[in-house]
Amino acid sequence: LGSALGLHVIGILRDSRIELAPAPSAVLQAMDRLLVEGKLERMDEIRSLRELDIQKEASGKTLLFKEGTGVREVQLKRGSAFEGRSIGGIGIRNLYGLNVLAMRRGDTITWSGLKDIRLERSDILLVHGAVRKIDALGETNEFEKLEIPGENQLDEMYRLDDMLFVVRVPENSPLLDKYLSE
Repeated sequence: LGSALGLHVIGILRDSRIELAPAPSAVLQAMDRLLVEGKLERMDEIRSLRELDIQKEASGKTLLFKEGTGVREVQLKRGSAFEGRSIGGIGIRNLYGLNVLAMRRGDTITWSGLKDIRLERSDILLVHGAVRKIDALGETNEFEKLEIPGENQLDEMYRLDDMLFVVRVPENSPLLDKYLSE
């Protein structure tokens, strides 16, 4: 979905459960709802496909805080072994079970192409996942959690409503029973 449609799957909502940072081997089922991050300019293209339905009634932002999940800013610690490495090369999703939603370097916020960005000491990552996993990340030698800004401040800074949305896998989608990686 990432290379084909420019979507980053943050989680799969199935029935009343959410699977955060799903593995590429996660299999899509009918009526799955996917919390995705992507560019608004891709919406027209996604609407024209029968593979996915955009869910207008569901705010992607509200799903970020479902069932013990949260969003936090973390910053690279001084002397971190991750300094100079790319976000994709570190594998934060695989190592810590967290999604990197955005990166802030000074006044510039980057949403796309994150996997190729090499981290610098002052970089701040906006991560999403289980609160306990975010807390564990902040206890490592690599990252420190920053003070929690208010939800309005996060919205204003990161434009969460503009970047996150929910899509549903319809019953007749050719994506059924496919891996996310496919």
